[in-house]
Amino acid sequence: MASSDPHFQQLFWVLWFFDLLLPLFFARLAYALIRRKVLPYPTAQELLERRNATTQADVMGSEIRAYLESNVIEGVSVKDAWKLFRLVTKGKKQKVKDMVEQTPYKETGVELREEEDSKRSLLAALEEIADFHERFAK
Repeated sequence: MASSDPHFQQLFWVLWFFDLLLPLFFARLAYALIRRKVLPYPTAQELLERRNATTQADVMGSEIRAYLESNVIEGVSVKDAWKLFRLVTKGKKQKVKDMVEQTPYKETGVELREEEDSKRSLLAALEEIADFHERFAK
């Protein structure tokens, strides 16, 4: 939800009028903490979103670095800042799609599940070994 969304603004003012902004903030914070306690590992969708955001940040960082290393010697002026802004925002989605298609770790859902299952079984085995060591030490 963007802050310019009219429904969001209406909700904000209604909550403000009834003095429910702070309780809602704490309720959201409690929800996030409980969710992380119950579900400590991120979902596959959250991992994919994080991977896409990282790829997008890498693409943008390499473009900024290339621009600053090639053109700017005396510092950044307003014109240079505007060119840099246009460089970053222009065609960003297409550049990210190209970069994601080139990544070597693009996998199907079945492969992700198999990898997740193998990691869980390895973690369970390591946990059993740690429990054995702890019992043996006592």
